[in-house]
Amino acid sequence: MFVMDRTEVLERLKFLHDQVHQTAERIRHLPQSIPFHVHPQSLNYEEDLEHIKAEYRWLAGEACRDQTLSPEELVEEGLPAELT
Repeated sequence: MFVMDRTEVLERLKFLHDQVHQTAERIRHLPQSIPFHVHPQSLNYEEDLEHIKAEYRWLAGEACRDQTLSPEELVEEGLPAELT
């Protein structure tokens, strides 16, 4: 049984969606912003991005399965029904 209500799910999905974009932006600008001797792999942004995406996919999927939200409602809220 899903324990979050519609508002809580939407708030969390919006937060995760924003985190995906922020983390992807950090990855994109990372080479220009770090000291030469630091290797980007040690910062774990790629791993963080995959964890955030996985949580988004899980939460969106559970909310849709439980009929808390529909894929159409996600799109109406400006969120992707499927996060790639």
